[in-house]
Amino acid sequence: MAERHVPLAFVAAQGIAMGFESGSKFAGSCINPGAPTLCAAPGEIELPVIDDVYAGNSIETAMVQQYGEPVFGAVWQQTARLPAVGATVELEDPSAGKVVYVEPGAGKMSPIAGATSTGPDGMFMVYLKGPTKLIVRQGASEQRLMVASTYLEPPTVLAVLP
Repeated sequence: MAERHVPLAFVAAQGIAMGFESGSKFAGSCINPGAPTLCAAPGEIELPVIDDVYAGNSIETAMVQQYGEPVFGAVWQQTARLPAVGATVELEDPSAGKVVYVEPGAGKMSPIAGATSTGPDGMFMVYLKGPTKLIVRQGASEQRLMVASTYLEPPTVLAVLP
């Protein structure tokens, strides 16, 4: 049987979010029009996704209870097309959630103990109480992205820095 791809779109916060569904997988992503992209051509939308089972295994219940559902993120350098090592992710309103820097592992992402910036894979999770803006920085480069989370699918965001 052929895999079917069904685009799902909905309004989230002050931007647009988009979803993806196939025969056995689904995901959602925060879309920030005008933000730099990593692979999309002009006029195209970049939709980063994560495997829903892998994402589900990565979620810490205690963090969800305290802050809310997470958004899964990655920071990449546009010119080098590599993960941004040492990038920081902050919440515009620090009371809106909690940023956790993570690294991929077998079956799930794990927090990087004591991390204050992204590791070699440029990955993070942010547990959110509601829609908010992220401030992503590396050196003099900065990007502000609107994000929102949901328990229905694992939402993602890709921050691309020049």
